[in-house]
Amino acid sequence: MTVYICDDNAYFADNLATALKEALPSLFDCMEIQTFTDGSELLKVVETAPPEVAFLDIDMPIINGFALAKEIHARSQDTSIVFVTSLSELVFQSFQYQPLWFLRKTHFAEELPQVIERLEHKCKEKNRTLLINLHGEKRAFPAADILYLESDAHYVQIHTVDDVIRFKAQLNKVEQEINHPNFVRVHVGYLVNCAHMSRLRANTVILDSGEELPISRSRMAETQQAFMRYMRRSR
Repeated sequence: MTVYICDDNAYFADNLATALKEALPSLFDCMEIQTFTDGSELLKVVETAPPEVAFLDIDMPIINGFALAKEIHARSQDTSIVFVTSLSELVFQSFQYQPLWFLRKTHFAEELPQVIERLEHKCKEKNRTLLINLHGEKRAFPAADILYLESDAHYVQIHTVDDVIRFKAQLNKVEQEINHPNFVRVHVGYLVNCAHMSRLRANTVILDSGEELPISRSRMAETQQAFMRYMRRSR
């Protein structure tokens, strides 16, 4: 897990980094933390290496935390934002940026455990694997790598970020086998990973890959609910 901390108070940024490492010992080996005191420096790094989580101080000179969040999401929709501030009244303004959490410096010790819980959940979801029966053998797929599954006559195609795997099976049975809350049946022929949904239209779902898949009218409500549940869990 890659974590960036941006706060013009270097002392606080370092303390937050230390607190995260101490509170997440199980994730320490797979967690990389970088601290920044200047938002423009953070954006330079985000261009080529966006983080999974960004802790952003709202009240900073030149580029404030809200502006940073907007710029980061323009480059990486997958980055979760945690706003950090001493100004509690800004919490409602932060909602438009869909933050993972809002951490008040005046309540740092009380609220950090809630952020930790969200980070642990995010890391577990990223590393979760799905066992799918391919040609009589169980094969593990990282859940985060699967975009969607497609019914193709007597076959199923697994569309991943890198490949398409085709095997003989029924999508109904594969759906039962997966049994993962992030996957929703948007159509009789498609089982889609909410983690790769960009937005929903009247009768289509647009993936972060740019692909568009049909949504059955009878499955629209279920799709919307699944997507909203995913957003609440992940943000």
